[in-house]
This record gives sequence, structure tokens and C-alpha cells, in this order.
Amino acid sequence: MYLPQNETRLKRSIQKPSGSPPIGDVYVEPRNIALRKAVLGAMEAEGVDVLIYPTWSNPPRKVGDLESPHGDNSQKIPPHTGLPGMSVPMGSTYGGLPAGLQIVGRPFAQPEMIRITYAYEQATRHRRPPEKFPDLE
Repeated sequence: MYLPQNETRLKRSIQKPSGSPPIGDVYVEPRNIALRKAVLGAMEAEGVDVLIYPTWSNPPRKVGDLESPHGDNSQKIPPHTGLPGMSVPMGSTYGGLPAGLQIVGRPFAQPEMIRITYAYEQATRHRRPPEKFPDLE
């Protein structure tokens, strides 16, 4: 469904603000390297293999709603560090809207992250297919 306000929002989101620093490669940009080292250092200090936190800070907005809090889809650690990230359903918000967990691992930890994600999904059974798209037999 085409909504003019969505087009405006999308155009605004891809425009780089004037005076903003160039976006560097996550593996060579000093700020990205420093963040990756800080995250990995904190993980090492706490003896954890993954970080887990909510995927979004607010429930999803309705299509065309540009006023209510829109949340953030955890654009902090994986895109700016190059560390692998996965999202897994963790239940629902009001009205059955989905909510998820972001799982962030160490470099090349995808196999362990898949094991953790699968174990979580099997233990909680939070994933629910949309009513109009039931599970395939």
C-alpha cells in the first residue's frame, strides 16, 4: 500500500545530514574498531559468549503512524562492529504484535548463535505464524 508519508520518511532516512562524518568501513574505521574492541572486552570480562537484548525499544507502529514512538531495531552493535547478530521472537506486545530478542556473538560465532537461537525457540515456543500464513505441513 502506497502512503505518501512513508515515501517522505524513507527519503529522509537515506539522506545524510550535512556536516555528518563519512561512513567508514566497519573493519577499518577507527571508531568502529574501538567499539568492537570495547564490546568484545566487556564480553570477555564478564565471561559471556553472546549478548542478548530486546530487538526493538518500542512496539511496532501502525502503517502511516509517524507520531508514536517508533523504537529502534538495535542498530548499535552488529552494524557498527561487524559482529554477527540474529533476532529471534520472544513473545508479543499488545494486540499480538511480535517482539524479539537480538543475539550478538563474537566474530565467526554464527554456529553457536544458531544453536542458542534454536534452543531458545524450542524451549519457549514464542514463534507464532501469522493467522493468514499458517505453518506448512
